[in-house]
Amino acid sequence: MEVKIHIKEKDYLHYVFMHVRRWRSVYYHVLLITFGLLASVIFINIPASGLDDIPGVPEKTMGMIFRVVGIIALSASTLLMLVLLLMYFRSRSEYKSNSFLRGEIKYSFHENGFEVETDVSHAEINKTKIVKVKRSKKILAIYISNNQAYILPKEQLDPATRTDVYQWLKQAIPSAKFNDLHYK
Repeated sequence: MEVKIHIKEKDYLHYVFMHVRRWRSVYYHVLLITFGLLASVIFINIPASGLDDIPGVPEKTMGMIFRVVGIIALSASTLLMLVLLLMYFRSRSEYKSNSFLRGEIKYSFHENGFEVETDVSHAEINKTKIVKVKRSKKILAIYISNNQAYILPKEQLDPATRTDVYQWLKQAIPSAKFNDLHYK
């Protein structure tokens, strides 16, 4: 079975951000950023009045504590935003500088493994070299090491070919190496 694809920039970005799932996902980051910004606005601007019923703690001290908590929340949110932006721009730069990713890639799946062919390289991968397979809504990633994968964008695979690739993977490797990321 042969498959020809072109990896688009959005597919590569999806692959890169798929690894953020170790941190619970990009959405989790956005939620933390939003919460941090909201907490910083609330805590920096909150008046300390009404807090005089805490025995032994002056009102001025409570106001200062709220301001410090707000500044810490703002700093954490800013740091998370910078991490996501750095990953985004670094990934775009990697994609643009890598001719392997931007050209046509031909995958040939056979009994002992699969071959990957581009205009600049050719590789034969034995099925025993597959470390894991991750599927998401948009891509299928076949890992040959913990940080190197071959990417198959699902939108470029017709349903029959996608099913054939899944069947080949299920026959070729143990099911323990699959990670569906809660998508089909």
